Amino acid sequence: ETLHESSASLNVSMLANVGIVDGVSTVEPTINFKKNRKLHVPIIVYHGIRATKDSDPESIRKYNTSPELLDQELSYLSQEGYITISPKDVLMFEKNPKIMPEKVVMISFDDGWRTHYTKALPLLQKYNMTATFYVYTNIIDKGSFLAWSDVADLSDAGMTIGAHTLSHPFLTKIDPMVAEKEISESKKVLE
Repeated sequence: ETLHESSASLNVSMLANVGIVDGVSTVEPTINFKKNRKLHVPIIVYHGIRATKDSDPESIRKYNTSPELLDQELSYLSQEGYITISPKDVLMFEKNPKIMPEKVVMISFDDGWRTHYTKALPLLQKYNMTATFYVYTNIIDKGSFLAWSDVADLSDAGMTIGAHTLSHPFLTKIDPMVAEKEISESKKVLE
């Protein structure tokens, strides 16, 4: 059973799957903090939000989620009483775990595709949800990616904007000093 079989069959245990399933990677990490305190926060990661084309290779297909399917998944989470949280919320709950709601989920959108703004944002707003948008900064204002005005609008709409490096390299395959620059410089650009 996968996350995308249908919103009717989607259940909490599916949120614990690890890996990419039809464009969504899911993981339920245990976030370890000092003094052996732990928070369990399901995280749903989306990439492309668009219908898959017949001409798309499998390497592209597996990272896409249709807007209709995203709508079904957000509807399910809403109907089941999930509250979306941000990375900043996780830090707050670490300091005071008693205030963390029972059903939380963190939603993220990776890479900064324009459809995150045109397709995902309206659906998030429809269900009164938030998400974290991780963008790599060298592609902002280029092609099918977010414009700076989109990034500002996402932030103004209550979404979290996170740095996803300058150029989206495979960080484990590059020099550690270059990786550090990719991470720190992209954060500076977004600030």
